[in-house]
This record gives sequence, C-alpha cells and structure tokens, in this order.
Amino acid sequence: MDNLYKLFNLHWNSKNLNFPELKELKIKKKIQDPIIIKERFSDLDNSIKDLKFSNPFLKIGKNYLNIKIPDICTFQITNGKLIEWKKFDNNINSQDIRTFCLGSPIGALLIQRGYLLIHANALEKDGKAILCIGRSGVGKSTIAYQLLKQGWNLISDDIVALTSEGKVYPGIPRIKLWKDALNHFEINSSKLIPIRDKLNKYIIPIESPRIIKKTVPLKAIYFIVRDRYDKSKKVISPIESEKEAFLKLRNNTYRPLFVRALDKEGGNFLKLKNLLTKVFIANLHLPDEIPKMIEILKSNAL
Repeated sequence: MDNLYKLFNLHWNSKNLNFPELKELKIKKKIQDPIIIKERFSDLDNSIKDLKFSNPFLKIGKNYLNIKIPDICTFQITNGKLIEWKKFDNNINSQDIRTFCLGSPIGALLIQRGYLLIHANALEKDGKAILCIGRSGVGKSTIAYQLLKQGWNLISDDIVALTSEGKVYPGIPRIKLWKDALNHFEINSSKLIPIRDKLNKYIIPIESPRIIKKTVPLKAIYFIVRDRYDKSKKVISPIESEKEAFLKLRNNTYRPLFVRALDKEGGNFLKLKNLLTKVFIANLHLPDEIPKMIEILKSNAL
C-alpha cells in the first residue's frame, strides 16, 4: 500500500510503511516525481561510486549514502529521490524503522537536494518562527511542548530546513518526550507510541490546528544553555559577535559529516552568512529542573 505525505515542501510516497505521526495526504491526481521510500528485498549496493567517506556504519559517495543501524536495518539514499531500507531480520519492529527513517535518511536526502538543515525544533507564533537549538538531551522537545501549551504552533521537530530567504519549511510534526517529562506534564504514556521498541521515550500527538503547513519567516534563533537557577541572571543574552553566531550555527547544522562528504559546505556557508543579517540570535539560559524551566518560559517572551 502506498502512503503519500508532504514534508519540507516535497511529496513523499512511502510504500508499505506508514508513518502515523505524519498527516497522510488524500490526493486523487497523480503526483509527479515524488520521493520514494520503499523496502528493498535484494541486498543493498555497497559498491558506491566516487566514495567520499567510509566506516563500518556509513558510506558516502557522490550521490549515494548507505547508513547501517546496528541490529535494525540499512538505509540507502540515492540522488535526492529514493530511500530504500532493508531490515536485518523479520523480527524488527516497524516503529524502529519509522523512527530511524525520520532522522538521518530523510536528512541525508534533503542535504543531497541542497537544503540547509539545522538540528533544532521550530515553532511559530503570530506568523513568525523561532528555532530552539541545543545538543541532544538538552531538553529541546520539553521546551517545545511547553511553548505549545503557551499558544505556539509546531513547524518541525529535530530537522529544520530553511529557504535561502530565511523562511522555515514545514517539516516533521511531532514531539518526543521522555517518561520523566510525561510525568511532569501529567501525560499518560499507556496510549502513546514509543519512538522505539522498549524505549521510554514517546511520540506526543499534536492536534492538526497546532501544526504549521506553510513556510514561515524566521524571527529568532535561541541556543539553549542549561545553567544553575539564578534569578539575577539574564534569561536571554544576545550573541553580538557575528563570528560566534556563525560558528554556533555551523556547528549545529544537521549531520555536518554528510554536508562535507556531499560537497555542500559552500552552499551552506552562503546561506548561513545570509541568515545572520536577518534574524535575532541569542543564548537562552534555562535551569535543569523542569518546573523552574517552565516558570521561566512562562515569564519571558521569546
């Protein structure tokens, strides 16, 4: 069965693998040249031409990437048009395939197509977007969920794609929360889908009116800094140095190794430099404790 989705202004046709966290399109007319996501039953091609990078888990050529997820599956991404996956055995949970597919394979395909990707969450309010950037585990999703409760809308989770004019494409509309965050927000996990089999991190369904489906101008970028709680400390501290702002942005592009190996650094450089002239960039200082973090988010306008 084919499932049709629209992400990052592109149509995606997934064959025999549905994504319940995405909104399926019901279009009667034929979509021209959608991106194909499909299972491959023959062995994936390991003889990549023009090899640029290779290790036991990743091979990158001019127009190909092979990504091996140990004990789960292998993905092959080709020419910005095709994602193929082959699981290691029939006992692999489909949710594990979906979770990994919505990460590096989709990111790799977008990088092949020349998209500027930032590892962040993107939210919208009053027609303007913000990005929340931070290392894995810093609490981007917890912050995003709290902002949704404060009237913000979700544009994309984890992978954020920007146009050359500094607008944010509508991307993956999901929030993923660990069990401790669920407990704080008093969310019952029993009816939620875990992002992976036997992992205590869950996909939070977002109601359709709270999901943005069009490109949105970017207003501000916040780099999340987790600090000890200090009432006297500024919550938002602008980054005045253009060099510092550029380096922090460059270091938080999505999968920089893919970008380098696919020779996309030059294009990214120009887009990032252009971005610096258009948006407010600052550090966002938040405490580790969720209750105090929420208190600060409620009392400070982003």
